Amino acid sequence: MFILSELSLQNPISKPVNKSLPSEEDLKMFEFPDLCFENNTVYEDLFPRLLDVLVFKETVSQFEEVLSKAVEKRVKNHQHVCKNCYDSNNAHKEFCGHSSMGVLFSGGLDSIVIACLADRFLLENEPIDLINVAFAKNRSLTYLDSCERHTAFNTPDRFTGRNGLKILQKVCPKRTWNFVEVNISEKNLETKRKEIIRHLLTPSCTVLDDSIGCAIWFAARGKGIITTDERCTNYISPARVLLVGMGADEQLGGYSRHRSKFNAFGWDGVVNVLGLELDRIGSRNLGRDDRTVADNGVESRYPFLDENVVSFLNDVPVWLKMNLKLPRGIGEKLLLRLLAFKLGLSEAAALPKRAIQFGSRIARIENSREKGSDLCNRLSLLEDC
Repeated sequence: MFILSELSLQNPISKPVNKSLPSEEDLKMFEFPDLCFENNTVYEDLFPRLLDVLVFKETVSQFEEVLSKAVEKRVKNHQHVCKNCYDSNNAHKEFCGHSSMGVLFSGGLDSIVIACLADRFLLENEPIDLINVAFAKNRSLTYLDSCERHTAFNTPDRFTGRNGLKILQKVCPKRTWNFVEVNISEKNLETKRKEIIRHLLTPSCTVLDDSIGCAIWFAARGKGIITTDERCTNYISPARVLLVGMGADEQLGGYSRHRSKFNAFGWDGVVNVLGLELDRIGSRNLGRDDRTVADNGVESRYPFLDENVVSFLNDVPVWLKMNLKLPRGIGEKLLLRLLAFKLGLSEAAALPKRAIQFGSRIARIENSREKGSDLCNRLSLLEDC
């Protein structure tokens, strides 16, 4: 039965995925015989040259505009009062002086661009929490005294997070950036997974769901430390809104599977997989992540999944979003890398993709032989699995 109604919902994504393929002429813009792509700093020469190409210059500017508006909506449209100061009987209060906004922050490309854009739209005296999560095995902590325990949490994301903090302090010096180090032991992980997290993850029940869901839950809780040159202070983030960079990899070819598909089937293979990625992101990611964040009294917001951002990126030809002929750390998410370079985040612009389960080292705590698509035995007590 088919019912016509003026009240039916319309698809908010105005543009389908652009399936046009590049011509030889289009790809000539990437030809720079004098550049050595084995050089780790080649991006310092490559990115300015690409930004001088008119089509890239215009596309990056348009991307900056649409992504900035997406971040602005998510940053401005909430009461700028932290958890600790919020009082429903005092709803007229507009700003409490504490951090009401946080960013799930690995220091990688997606999170640092979002943090930099968020700086544009908040009051100068409003702090932003950069929440960085790391995991360590119990045996890594056994022989360390209290002053040395933090060294066990020096994960890849912790290093890139600290470097990202320095970059943001340089590019946005007037902002107070609270770099929150959330350190989770194997014992703490096992306890909270059993008591809380596994129930939030259902019906998601793969190894990948377990790793990502646990990492995001602890990050959203925001219980950690802030370290300065003088001292180390316990801190619990009072942020009520958490910006998350999900959606960039799916739309801009950030995963290794995109490069594998390109190597096997060329540009046409990448175009097809991008459409599939976007179609399934709701069922694969959004429900799981929203539940784990919301359990901590925090609202997750996703600028890269703003309807206007998705429509814009759908309309952009694939070779302007990525070029997987270029090396890792340059070719994937090329459009976002160029935007980061334009914003002054030059070091972060060439960081290779590192998934949160590896960057935070939660994957090392578990069985290293597991595959992300395997059913997770740690969640198997749930009937749904």
